[in-house]
Amino acid sequence: MAEIALYHPLIDPDDSALLKTAALYWDGLRTIVPESMDDPYQGRDSAEAFREGFLKPRYVSSESPEVVKASTEFASDVGSPAIRAETRRARRAAGLHGGGVASLHPQKLSSHLREAFFSRLPASEDGFRRVAEGFATAYLSRLAAVVAEGDHLSPLTNIQTCQDVVVDRHAENVAIGSGQAAEGELARLTLQTISIRPDAPLVTVLRFRDNHRDELARFRRRIRQLCRSLTKPDPVERLHDELPALVRDEIQPGTDELRAKLREHGVAFGVSALDVVQATTIGLMGSGLNDWIRGIAGGVLSLAFSAWRARRERQRLLDESPLSYLLTAQSQLE
Repeated sequence: MAEIALYHPLIDPDDSALLKTAALYWDGLRTIVPESMDDPYQGRDSAEAFREGFLKPRYVSSESPEVVKASTEFASDVGSPAIRAETRRARRAAGLHGGGVASLHPQKLSSHLREAFFSRLPASEDGFRRVAEGFATAYLSRLAAVVAEGDHLSPLTNIQTCQDVVVDRHAENVAIGSGQAAEGELARLTLQTISIRPDAPLVTVLRFRDNHRDELARFRRRIRQLCRSLTKPDPVERLHDELPALVRDEIQPGTDELRAKLREHGVAFGVSALDVVQATTIGLMGSGLNDWIRGIAGGVLSLAFSAWRARRERQRLLDESPLSYLLTAQSQLE
């Protein structure tokens, strides 16, 4: 079964680093798109992701059950702490950077919510309504939570307060261990430790992922195990500390330990190779160079066996560690 993430709150995630990081973990990425929008991905990187089949639209309309459900929930929960926090974040951003207005397409709202909140707002030429940014992003994150639950997707965002809106709705599920709302964030934080080369095409990342399926499967299981260890996020802000702590206390020490073990075996092979050369030289000197062919052949065979044994041990370490995917990605993509 494919592992797919749902990015929110934007329709077009034209962010090269985000798309490549997502491609390392998920088999596909979706964004919520109004059904009347024919060509949602206009950015260079997002268009590439669409051409490669990694990024696809998840179409909705005002009559979609997910939109109706999200609209109803949002109208009831508009005063919740997570939604208020996203509204405050947007206001602070507006004060610092100007703006504070976002675009929201009417097809992402139920007719009831649209009439209640936007009946007096004129539509722009492309059909979008200009609304307060905090309201738009909070609602779109709630919609993402509903769509992700129905489609069995992992919500993904790079805005902390938008993640909080999702986790707030899924708090009970996180507590009992389903972990969908937390998995995307923990995977994102973990993969941020890898700096993919800016010039690496997305197709290179996709090819790497497909060539390391077994390692990726072990890595995904480890991420889910860590999510199940989370305490109930009540209040939701507790996850702000717990998820980075898992990366700091579990992921990074684990990768450091694996790296050290691999380095040790590399050194062990080097010592063994040196011993073979020395033994061959000493043997040649002792025989007066009369049997030099046999001496060199024995040294080469011993060296080849030592190399094979080192490679086998290295592969064993990689096969047993759920974090080998990270180290392999670092070595090939950074």
